[in-house]
Amino acid sequence: LHSLPAYYSIQIASSCAGSCLFCPYPTAHFGRFRKNPQEAFYDNSAQFMKKEDFTAILDAILSFSEDALISLSFWGEALHHPELLFFIEETLKHPSLSLLIETTSCSISEDFIQSLSQIIEKSPQRQTAYQPVYWILGLDARSSDLYEKLHGTGFSLEQAEKNYMLLEKAFPHSTYVQFLRIQENEAELEAFIRYWREKTDKTIIQKYNSFSGYLDEKSVLDLAPLERNPCWHLRRDMHIFLDGSVPLCHSVVPYEKTEYILGNIFSDNIETIWQKKKEAYGRHLENRLQKICEKCDEYYTYNF
Repeated sequence: LHSLPAYYSIQIASSCAGSCLFCPYPTAHFGRFRKNPQEAFYDNSAQFMKKEDFTAILDAILSFSEDALISLSFWGEALHHPELLFFIEETLKHPSLSLLIETTSCSISEDFIQSLSQIIEKSPQRQTAYQPVYWILGLDARSSDLYEKLHGTGFSLEQAEKNYMLLEKAFPHSTYVQFLRIQENEAELEAFIRYWREKTDKTIIQKYNSFSGYLDEKSVLDLAPLERNPCWHLRRDMHIFLDGSVPLCHSVVPYEKTEYILGNIFSDNIETIWQKKKEAYGRHLENRLQKICEKCDEYYTYNF
């Protein structure tokens, strides 16, 4: 059965401080703008979603899905957005919606935590089983040198762990640590598990995604089922780029593969866009895969 979208992932910022080994975004951004997303942040050329555009997306979601979890971390660093707290507050006004934000060592202040706590406290109780806001901290190593190698120069494991401690103290039921498992950090997986097992039961071991062959293969294990099932992401996810364009799925790299853009949330009806995704799901049921799907092994994975 093909349901309505329950998970929306939105890009609200073009900038990102990292150049992660397992991420296609820096390469794609450079190909479009001739600069890395880190440079865009520091030279003030970064693009951010406008408030009115975000509220328009919320209106579309509310008109179509009864309830949903909304990620603000499709691409780019959500914490770079100067209006992030406004986006959070606007979303949480609606008791059927919750949020997810993923980050690494981008500095989080106690003032930000306090402001966020106040927003959550005054927002209505959720009508779903979700918490108001979920956080996932990418802590993909146990040694500082490897963490910097994975994420880019200047990335601090100490700062990322400090972020976790601040968030976990304020939001103990909705703060997770994540280890994205690749060949380069496999040797530190056991140490990661032993260290964090003593501190929290909210750990995520994430599989590697090559984005349908866009990146080199870095997987440690092949976890795919023996028989291919129709893609979970086509069934329940909708992703939205900064300009409002909606790709087939999260494996469509931004600024590339425009043949996999289904429409634009700002100019097209959300139901019409979703119908195109439903048609793609139907092809999966008949084992008639599109080219991007043939090399992809994300079909059996599942978001919140």
